Amino acid sequence: MNEIASFCDQVGASIDDVRNGIALDPRIGSGFLSAGIGYGGSCLPKDLKALTHLRTTEGIESDLFKSVVKVNNKQRLLPLDALRKHFGGRLDGIKIGVLGLSFKPNTDDIREAPSIDLIRALVDDGAEVSAYDPQAIHLAERVLPSSVRLEQSLLACAKRARALVLVTEWPEIVEADWGEIASVVDPPMILFDGRNVLDPQLMTELGFQYQGIGRGRPGSVRSRVVQY
Repeated sequence: MNEIASFCDQVGASIDDVRNGIALDPRIGSGFLSAGIGYGGSCLPKDLKALTHLRTTEGIESDLFKSVVKVNNKQRLLPLDALRKHFGGRLDGIKIGVLGLSFKPNTDDIREAPSIDLIRALVDDGAEVSAYDPQAIHLAERVLPSSVRLEQSLLACAKRARALVLVTEWPEIVEADWGEIASVVDPPMILFDGRNVLDPQLMTELGFQYQGIGRGRPGSVRSRVVQY
C-alpha cells in the first residue's frame, strides 16, 4: 500500500479511493490496507530480520523481505523530504512539531518507532524540533537529541511551529480541537499527516497546507477520509 500510495502522489490520485476499491473484494478486506509513515515495535521488524537471515543461511534470496524493510525505512523520512521541498532546502532554524512518539497508539513503546529516526533526521537538518506524546515522553527523552523540546501538551508542541508532522494516531491527537491548534501555529502552517487520519478538506479550511501519504500532490486535496 505504501508503494501504491507513492504512485498516487505522483499521478494525483487518492489512496483512500484505491483502498476503498480493493476492500470491496471480500477475500481481502480493509484491515491491513493503510498507507503511512511506517511500522515499528519489537515484533514485526525482528521477525522480518529473522526470516531474511534464515533464508540467507539456506541459500535462498529474500528479495521481498529486503524490499519490505527498504520501503519501510523510506516511509519514515517522507516528512523530511516533503518539508525540504516546502522550505526550499535545509530546515535550519525552522520549528517543527512532531505529534506522537510511540510506534502505535495506547502504548509507551518506542522500539523501532518511526518518530525516533525522523526526529534525528530533522535535527541533523537543522530544524528546531518539539514533540508530544501522551505516554512515551519519559522513554523518548533517553534516546532523542538533547535539543528536542518534549512538551506536556499538544498545544505547547504546536505553538509557534511552522510545520506539524502527525506520526502516531493517538485519539488525543486525531480528535483534538484542530481549530485551536491552527490558532497557535505560525505560517506557512504545513501539516504532514503521516497516518492519513485527518480530514484533508477540514485541515485546508483551517488554513493548513495539508499533505498526506498517497492523497495527491501538495495543494491539490482531492480525497476524503473513508470510514470503516
